[in-house]
Amino acid sequence: MAGFMSTAEQWLEFEREWKARLLQDGWKYFHRKELNSRKHSGLLEDLASIIQNYAMRKFGMVVRVAELHRLVQKEEYDKWNLDAYSYAGRACAAHVRQWAKRNHLASVPELVYATGDKGRSQLEQRLRKDSSNSVRFQPAIDQMDRKTGSVIPAAIPLQAADLLAYELFQPIREMERLNKTQGTYGRGNLSDVWNILDKIPGAPQVTEDDSLHAFRERVENFVGDNQKGIVKIATWMPKPGGLSR
Repeated sequence: MAGFMSTAEQWLEFEREWKARLLQDGWKYFHRKELNSRKHSGLLEDLASIIQNYAMRKFGMVVRVAELHRLVQKEEYDKWNLDAYSYAGRACAAHVRQWAKRNHLASVPELVYATGDKGRSQLEQRLRKDSSNSVRFQPAIDQMDRKTGSVIPAAIPLQAADLLAYELFQPIREMERLNKTQGTYGRGNLSDVWNILDKIPGAPQVTEDDSLHAFRERVENFVGDNQKGIVKIATWMPKPGGLSR
């Protein structure tokens, strides 16, 4: 899961520029899996640059599902109303709260999650128990309300989040395909799109084995002000000039 932080005013400007660029290539909306980058040369880089112009910060969490199921008993994550999706969503919410606190904000910014993702019910239950305020779910693409027939407008920034999530997930998937250990993906293998998004402040993360071994402590520390637990997860990105663990 991944997302960006900005002001409402900035998101309005972003939306106009984002839609205009998509229309140049004949797209009414953006969904990374539907787009063949070879047929739309330059589009992804242009979209990433638009995001860079308007986003203040990025957040992200990659959960290695196989490791979650291998190292954590089902009864344990059932107790916390967590699956991979809700674990990632809750971690991102915790990072936003900590960021808001470090920057002395009067309130935590509103969190907007995409509707339709598997695991939403677990995430809603978990956030409710965490007493997380200002959380809503909205589609990334305009949808028709089956009951009323009215259009539920899309939250266009969620389309930008989809691009970031793809760029975060791709290296992890490649490392697992090649049976590489966490952190052994060189920066030279990263895409031009990621190198643009990387300029936005923020450090996306991925679960490591040791954080899942201490699953109970970690999820407990996703709540409140305790800073100790949340940092016991690996920085996603290799450091410049080399590899990192």
